[in-house]
Amino acid sequence: MEKSRINLKMSSYGAIGVEEDLDPLLDEVPIRAPGRPISRTRAFSASSLGRASPSRQPYLFSGGIGLREESLLSLHSEDDLHREHNNALRYRLYNRLDPGGETLVMPNHVFPSGLFSILPFEELKDNSGKQGSIVTIFSIWNTMMGTSLLAMPWALQQAGLVGGIVIMLALAGLCFYTAYIVIESPKRMHLSAADIQTAEFSDVCREYLGKTGEMLAVVFSIIVLIGGVIVYWVLMSNFLYYTGAVVYEALQPNSTTIPVMENKTFTCDVYCPEEAMWTKPPKDPFFDQDEWNFDKFWTLQGTVPIYLAFALFPLMNFKSPTFFTKFNVLGTVSVMYLLIFVFSKLLECGVNMDFNNPKSIHYVQLFNWHFPALSGTLTLSYFIHNAVLTILRNQKKPENNARDLSIGYSLVAFCYVFIGFTFFAAFPVQRSCISDNFLNNFGAGDVLSSTARLFLLFQMITVLPLLMFLVRSQLFYAISKNTWPGILKVILLNVLLIAIAVLFASFYPNVGSILRYVGSISGLIYVFALPSLVYIRQNQALGTLTPFKKYAHYAIILKEMTRVMPSMRKLSTYVDRVKLLDYWTVQDSSLQNEFPRSTLVLMVDRQLLVSKGKSVTMIEYSYTDLKKKLGEYGVDFDISKSCLLDAIPGEIDMTPLFGVATKTATLPEDSPISKTQVLKQLADSFGGRFIDIRTAMLTMDQERQRHLLAKFQVLTKWSSTYRRCPKCAAALKMRVSKSGAECLQCEKTYYPTFSPVTITIVTDPTFENILLARHKNSPGGVFTAIAGFAQPGENLVDCVRREVAEEIGIEVNDVKSLNMSQPWPMPDSSLMIAHIAIADMNQSIDICPEEIQTAKWFTREEVRAALETTLADPFLKNLSKVQNDPDALHYIPPTGAIAHHMIADWVLNKPSKL
Repeated sequence: MEKSRINLKMSSYGAIGVEEDLDPLLDEVPIRAPGRPISRTRAFSASSLGRASPSRQPYLFSGGIGLREESLLSLHSEDDLHREHNNALRYRLYNRLDPGGETLVMPNHVFPSGLFSILPFEELKDNSGKQGSIVTIFSIWNTMMGTSLLAMPWALQQAGLVGGIVIMLALAGLCFYTAYIVIESPKRMHLSAADIQTAEFSDVCREYLGKTGEMLAVVFSIIVLIGGVIVYWVLMSNFLYYTGAVVYEALQPNSTTIPVMENKTFTCDVYCPEEAMWTKPPKDPFFDQDEWNFDKFWTLQGTVPIYLAFALFPLMNFKSPTFFTKFNVLGTVSVMYLLIFVFSKLLECGVNMDFNNPKSIHYVQLFNWHFPALSGTLTLSYFIHNAVLTILRNQKKPENNARDLSIGYSLVAFCYVFIGFTFFAAFPVQRSCISDNFLNNFGAGDVLSSTARLFLLFQMITVLPLLMFLVRSQLFYAISKNTWPGILKVILLNVLLIAIAVLFASFYPNVGSILRYVGSISGLIYVFALPSLVYIRQNQALGTLTPFKKYAHYAIILKEMTRVMPSMRKLSTYVDRVKLLDYWTVQDSSLQNEFPRSTLVLMVDRQLLVSKGKSVTMIEYSYTDLKKKLGEYGVDFDISKSCLLDAIPGEIDMTPLFGVATKTATLPEDSPISKTQVLKQLADSFGGRFIDIRTAMLTMDQERQRHLLAKFQVLTKWSSTYRRCPKCAAALKMRVSKSGAECLQCEKTYYPTFSPVTITIVTDPTFENILLARHKNSPGGVFTAIAGFAQPGENLVDCVRREVAEEIGIEVNDVKSLNMSQPWPMPDSSLMIAHIAIADMNQSIDICPEEIQTAKWFTREEVRAALETTLADPFLKNLSKVQNDPDALHYIPPTGAIAHHMIADWVLNKPSKL
């Protein structure tokens, strides 16, 4: 007898196909050669028995799958694949002999039929291992119902009411169409019916786009799935942390963190995010006596992600895909709760929309040019393309796949539109206050929103195991054509994936950046490009490709590229930075969501934290590190105590730079604690020191840091002072950035103000002598230029001439700008603008004694000597040694002052003429 072997074709679940039209029951049977593992050969057909067999025997007696000896051997084989495969073949034999399963039931001692659904051989499952349309639809629905659901009201505000709804529905239709291409594409492949049922989209891409297409499908599918796992872990850690913290505080004595439901008044308790932010009660202002406390084992970027790992790891290791899809269905309960929750808020708040009066706080824009924020979010929200074949494969009736997919997409689109519109319509204050996580618009004491956070945590827990299953099945199938390589390998992969997710949640919890780079490019490839290209190639092969079909599908790809590619460009240029700062300045909710990933500089009791070497430099810390270190000293802060200073380019994206200004508690006079000593200990823990703002401004070498410090001081002082409208005395709503405030009554917007100041060096016509002054109450031996505020109706040249005449008593001519300026925050915000002017040295000096101590002409060499002394002693430590001769020139201002650079430029670069 000639033995023949066939190639085994594996589906994503390890299903075994056959070549041509061979009966799977007559495929191959286990045989065993001495010293070799079990192998399989084709069974004898009737004709071959007649030709090659010396003795004709019944099929079930020899060579068939009913061979008793080999059956027993396979049942006890250490090779799981052979044992499970042979069990599956026996099960098919019983079904073949008794299709209805009413007479012949597979004995439990052979293989318990109830456990058959965990086998990876998908096409061998009976109905008990399949899922109905309801489970399929709900699984599709819940898988797409990601956390972007929380961003829909914000995204609607970005795009405008009508524009947003149109974009939601249009993108739902477009993504459904490309997903429909994915589920229909295997049917046109040159495969058997069994292989068509088990084919993955990567198999389709291989046939029509070659090996490159297959690799693109596999790689970007796995990338987006891993990105989804990371994002879910970050968000789950966030929800679990704040839920646990709220519960902990609620359990403390006399806590009012969570009010009793029976006392709820059901009023419209929706706020701007700044008012709704939950912060834990402040600790002792200086130290905490407890060595152990709740905060030490419950940290957002420390312990909570690890707790999640231990709690959820068992859910990741099930073998059955049916378990994951059915467990995923449970998450729809959370979605239903959110629908009820936002509808209840509509009933509480009513409809608050005004389409006519742009000055009304309820004014609604029908269209907004910020709509790309919505379209980008929705592309990821409707992304199920790399999982849809896996979910639909378990459908009892494959002919209903298209219908179930359309219903699933319809439900998703309905939820997005319903939640987005309902919360948008009910929002009771300015819609710029809508957060990109609308739960942030509720205080922690709101029972319904706290419950919503719990439901969302549960919903994400139901989706995460399915994502992990899809990663493992697609990865192992791409590597070994086997989705279940053994429990050990599965556990090792899951440990690796969870470790990656925990590391991101602990060290880089930037959901926006992860979604932007992982989701956007993967969405471009998998949602639009690959389905469209496959559709074109399939129709081309069938001869049904028309010019309209061809260019319409190319247009889909081009449209998405024009949206995604600009957003993928690294934000690093000056223009990018300016535009991003302008956006953050006015978009409170976006800036607030950036706060936990920001970089911060610290001011405590109007003293700046700096590092001091040859010069002074502001210390920049991450939000997490600063929060942790200040918490150890009982000093707390939130976004209300901060102001936006700058945007810092990073490796991937820009992060905001905030200035945080906080205060320590006022101590009783008889307190044994020294505030100065505590601040010194705090500064030592940061590796720096606290110095007053004026000293910092004068001793900083970096011009950028001087300007940022000036902005920090000005915005902090202005925002703490400007509380009411000067026009109507109503309360002002301060922007999160502290760059402006809007009156809630007359809707007038106010901005921080500053005063123009001229600062002038006066030289003689030969440019060999310079007139410098020592201001009243300034240290002796330090001379500087003449400065003064510009008055209303006065240009800068007139200001220079007037200030010199007022303070020095001489007349100057030929006033020119030096193209230098410096913001100066003390005593109030001003902009110092440098000038040079010429005066006759023969004029008599007549100083203003209220402002000037003395003024003198100095030669270039005298000023050069003072410049060298200042550079050698930048902190003016030896100034006390010259106080016995205060009217002599020993120093000029330190390097942080614009006067220093003006005088140094005059000394080192002699001007030829004005």
